[in-house]
Amino acid sequence: MPKDIRDAFFDMLYEDALKDKDIIVITADADAFGLRQFKKNISDRFINIGVTEQNMINVAAGMAMRNKKVFVYGIIPFITMRCYEQIKFNLSGMNLPVKIVGVGTGFSFGFDGPSHHGINDIAIMRSVPNMQIFNPCDETSTVASYKLMKLSDSPSYIRLDKGKYEDIYTNDAVSKIPEDKIILLKAYTEKNEFKTYKFLTDNDVGKILVISTGYATHIVKKYIETSQSNIDDISFMDIYQIKTFPYENLDMYEHIIVIEEHCKTGGLYNIVLEKAASNINKPNVHSISLMDAEHLIYGDRKFLLEKNGITVKNLAKNIDKCRI
Repeated sequence: MPKDIRDAFFDMLYEDALKDKDIIVITADADAFGLRQFKKNISDRFINIGVTEQNMINVAAGMAMRNKKVFVYGIIPFITMRCYEQIKFNLSGMNLPVKIVGVGTGFSFGFDGPSHHGINDIAIMRSVPNMQIFNPCDETSTVASYKLMKLSDSPSYIRLDKGKYEDIYTNDAVSKIPEDKIILLKAYTEKNEFKTYKFLTDNDVGKILVISTGYATHIVKKYIETSQSNIDDISFMDIYQIKTFPYENLDMYEHIIVIEEHCKTGGLYNIVLEKAASNINKPNVHSISLMDAEHLIYGDRKFLLEKNGITVKNLAKNIDKCRI
């Protein structure tokens, strides 16, 4: 039975903190079951700084300058947009390896309204120099993201969903990640021993490529499982490292469909467009993203996604259009 994505991350952090006294967690009054054991058993390195996210980033920067390994945790729009200036100058400007952990991707806090929607943060955070961005879709890719963040010498940001999800990735994805920074760099750049993306079917050279990330990958998986049409001409890919984008071979596809639970501007769609533009054979890139609008209605995630066309039905419709 998979763990809640938040618990998968914080359980790893807790185990490492028991062995490493330099690890510190600062939370902006945000909670998770996996954090409670940290608070209870390592209370001298757990700080609830209250609803003062901007100050949290400043404090984290100061601690990082004293060689502490700092993880800051809060709700996505508050820990990114509210803190943008502090992140830009105090973390990115000094290239400090503070780990920013945001919870509540997309519409996962749907009933809390537009103030809590995590739908613009990729656009904000990818504009920050030196920043790595991770968007896992399951427990295994969350653990892989944690391992990569832990070894990073630059600031990094992970978007955590809420809840338990069927595994897309296998433990192979984690076991091949080295524990040493130098070996990690070689594994990334030379040996290609592990990948921060995964094809969801055996076909990676179809006419059409569907790229998804995070929660949207489970919508894609449902399409694959329920599709009545032949999907031999389609490749399906999840990507959990958004920055730096890990896949280069986009020019082998005629069409690319990007499906994401994020605004169209600045998200995965824009990232793929930028990558595709540098290819000799430029594929047609299509977007299934959130409308460029203020989402002022309330409801559960399914309701809000349907209002924005982030559905299996709309994915099928877009795929059929690309086949014409």
